[in-house]
Amino acid sequence: ENKIFTLDIPGSAVLVFDIHEIDFHNVKDLVHVEITHRPEVCNETSEVNDFIEYHYNCSLLDGTLRDYEAPQDVVLGGGKIIDGLDEALRNMCVGERRTVIVLPHLGHGEKGGMSGIVQGSAVLRFELQLVSLQKGVPEGYLFIWLEKSPVQLFEALDSNQDQQVPLEEVSF
Repeated sequence: ENKIFTLDIPGSAVLVFDIHEIDFHNVKDLVHVEITHRPEVCNETSEVNDFIEYHYNCSLLDGTLRDYEAPQDVVLGGGKIIDGLDEALRNMCVGERRTVIVLPHLGHGEKGGMSGIVQGSAVLRFELQLVSLQKGVPEGYLFIWLEKSPVQLFEALDSNQDQQVPLEEVSF
């Protein structure tokens, strides 16, 4: 049986609300980057379209480990990793280490990610190290590697692991 309850609150009533703010993030906030080690010699830094190899640990702010991976390959700006991580990996020297805080709007958002491993609205803490860097080519050019090509380039571009790299999967 459905009943509808109504309250008649007098116009002169004073209402008191007890509100507990659990989480608040400003979408204008950026990624917080702390450089923990920078090599003495740094001739070039990572930027959009560069093919990089990096190592990372990812945890929640309470220290709960959420991800620990062997070195990963990615093309910066290619849309294959969360926006906050992509941004944090820019302007790094090979060998540089950073501690990074990524807010939900630049991470996995309100819904979470990685098949439930990261819950919604999670603030992520990354420990990053840039392992290697291959400079990209200007927009509109084909792949032209002047030196030895990265070993796992095909795997990095084959985002759905179907052993094919159609034009839709190549985003520079």
